[in-house]
Formats: sequence, structure tokens, C-alpha cells
Amino acid sequence: LAKLVEGDRFKDIIADDDITNADYNYLRGEIMKTIAFNSYNSFVEINVYSKDKCLYPRNGKDILNVLGDKIEKVENLNGNTAWLNYDSQRDVLVLAKKVLLSNKDYRPGGYIIAYVNVDIMDFIKNDFASMKGAKVVLSNEYGDIAVKQSEMSETELEGGITFHKKLTNLGFNISYRIPKEVLYEGVRDVQKVMLQGILLISFLFLITSYLISYYIAHPFKDLIKVMKASK
Repeated sequence: LAKLVEGDRFKDIIADDDITNADYNYLRGEIMKTIAFNSYNSFVEINVYSKDKCLYPRNGKDILNVLGDKIEKVENLNGNTAWLNYDSQRDVLVLAKKVLLSNKDYRPGGYIIAYVNVDIMDFIKNDFASMKGAKVVLSNEYGDIAVKQSEMSETELEGGITFHKKLTNLGFNISYRIPKEVLYEGVRDVQKVMLQGILLISFLFLITSYLISYYIAHPFKDLIKVMKASK
């Protein structure tokens, strides 16, 4: 993949009379962004398509044979990454993005199809390490991409609370179900911290009030003594 995006070699690999130098540079940038957009990804293969043919590799399948009816999803995301499915035969995740070429004369545009060899569960475990007991699911409209099972049983999870987040720019949804016990434990920890803070503030307030009253009252006592003495 490093060789694929190297200078003039890139033009030799992806040769097309309809692509200008500006488009070559833009396309190379899009490929590099696709490779780099997530540091945990380990890319096995990248295919580059125009609308009507495979530019790289030369013996690549027709785009419709690769995407099928999912091409509509890639079109709708309009340049954002679409996580499509898990290919169990190759043990890879398939993702795609539409390439919006800058050259108006090259109207067909194209697609980047990437095959990712990754244990995406590492990403989930690292990012959600503090959420003990949570069940985390990455999914899209075609089904689950990856699931981090909870340390608790399904019965314990039944009464839990589920949070959902749609990550449009990455092309998938993420949801996590947290057991009430874990959630309440976190709330109790916050309450403890707040209570300790209130007690500390109250203690400081009492000390400050005493010191203020002492330093205000002390001069008046001396003044009263002087006045009594003068009488």
C-alpha cells in the first residue's frame, strides 16, 4: 500500500487517460486518508474504481459485483466511509467510500474499496475499558460489525440502560448497554466525591468564619478596655 501512493509510480499503477494530474493527487490523498483514518486498522487490500471499471488492481471485479445493492449506501454517504460487512471467508471487514474527484470533465467519479484485517474488538476494549460490565455493539443497517460481550449474564443486562450513537462520518452506529448496578455504582462514586467536597467546604467555611469573627471582635475588645479605663 505504501508503494501504491508513491509519486509517479501511483500514476503508472492507476493509469487512465481521463484522469488529470490534479485528480491523481486528489485520489492519492483520498487513499492515504482512508488508510490512516483509524490507527487500529491493518489494511489487507485496497481497490480503486471508476464508475465503469476497476483501476487498481487491473484484474479487479466489476464494482457492482463487489458492492451490489450496497452501492446506494456508499453513494448516499457522499465521500464518508461506509462499513459494509464482515467477509467471513477472508476474515476481513469491507469498507467503501465514494471518491469525489475535482475534475469536472471526469464526471464518473469513483470508489475506494478497502479490506481490513483487524481485531476491532481491541479498539472497543481499549476505548471502553472503564465501562466494566457494558455490552458494546458496532453495527450498521446491514447488521452487527463487532460485539464486545459483557462480563455479566444476559439476565443481569436485561434491566440495564442502552445508549445509542450514530457515527455518520465513519459509517456505523455504536450502542452500549450498561447494567444498572454498574451505572448506580458510578453514580454512588460521584455522590461520595460530592459529599466529601461539601464536607470539606463546610469545614473550611467554619474555620474561616471563626477566624474572621476573631479578628473583627479582638480590636473591639481592646477598644472597650481603653474606653473603660478612660472613664
